[in-house]
Amino acid sequence: MVLSQYSALLLRRPFLTNMATSALIFVAGDTSAQYIEYCSSSSSSSSTRDGCDVAMLSPSSPSSSSAEASVPRPPFALDVHRLSMMTSWSLLIYTPLFYALYRRMDALWPAVSALNVGRKVGVAFLFAAPINAAFFCYGAFYPPSLSWPPPAGHASRSYRAATEKIRDDLLPTVKASAGFWWPANALNFAVVPGRFRAVWTSGASVVWSCYLSLVQHRE
Repeated sequence: MVLSQYSALLLRRPFLTNMATSALIFVAGDTSAQYIEYCSSSSSSSSTRDGCDVAMLSPSSPSSSSAEASVPRPPFALDVHRLSMMTSWSLLIYTPLFYALYRRMDALWPAVSALNVGRKVGVAFLFAAPINAAFFCYGAFYPPSLSWPPPAGHASRSYRAATEKIRDDLLPTVKASAGFWWPANALNFAVVPGRFRAVWTSGASVVWSCYLSLVQHRE
C-alpha cells in the first residue's frame, strides 16, 4: 500500500519526491555517520571509544573493565550544523545533479543492455569522482565535518598532516570508490526502475559516507 502510493507520487511529482526522499535519507545517513565517528574516536584517557566500550568487542580483565567503567563518557551529541549542511548539499546540489544526469543518460541510451549499462556506469563514476575527491580533501583539512563552511572555531589539521592524509589515503579511497560504486551503479542501471534511481543513489551514498567517515578518522 505504502509502496504503491510512493510509486504514484514518483510518477506524478518525480523531481519533488526524489528531493524529499533523498533529504530524509541523508538525515538518517549523516546521523549514522556521526555516531560511527563518535564510536571510532579513541578516548585519550581510557581504551573506550567515546562511549562505545571496546571491552564489548575484545576480552579484558575484570580489573581493566572496572577501571574503564569509572571513566565518565561524554554522551553522543548530534552536530546539527553539519547535518543541516549535508542535507542542504543533498537538496541543492547532489540530488538535482544526479537526477538530471540519469534522465539525460536514459534519453541517450534507453535500452537496458550490457553496453548501455557500462556506458552509464562509466559516465556516473567520472561525473562523481571529482566531487568525491574534493569532499575527501576538504575532510582531510577539516575533520570530522564534511560540510562547508566549517563551524565557527572548528580547527583544521595542520597543512602537513592534511597533505600526508591525502597522499596516504586518497588513492586507496578512489580505488574503494570504484569497487563500491561500479557494482552499485551497475545494479542501479540494470535492475532499478528509472524513477527510483536517484533514491537508490542517495541510499548508496549513505553507506559510502559512513565509509568516508571511518577513513577520515583513521590515523
